[in-house]
Amino acid sequence: MNISEFIQKAPEYYALGIAVTLTERSDARTIQVIESKFAPGDQYFYFQKEPLVDEAFKVLARYGVVTLIGDDFGPTIFLLKRTFQTG
Repeated sequence: MNISEFIQKAPEYYALGIAVTLTERSDARTIQVIESKFAPGDQYFYFQKEPLVDEAFKVLARYGVVTLIGDDFGPTIFLLKRTFQTG
């Protein structure tokens, strides 16, 4: 896979990983918390490529999966919308 194909496809994979992690609990999370829950104890940081993470959250927001809560003094907070919460 070449770099342009990777950049095109990666946000959807990132979005899926993030969505799966968010469905484990319905509380608001930062990308750092999502990362730690996605692969606990893993040495690789799956969501380290910020532009791809940003695009992934745009995908999730576009499909109405998450609400993004911006914070001028801290990281963005992501909240799974109630319609996508599992119990």
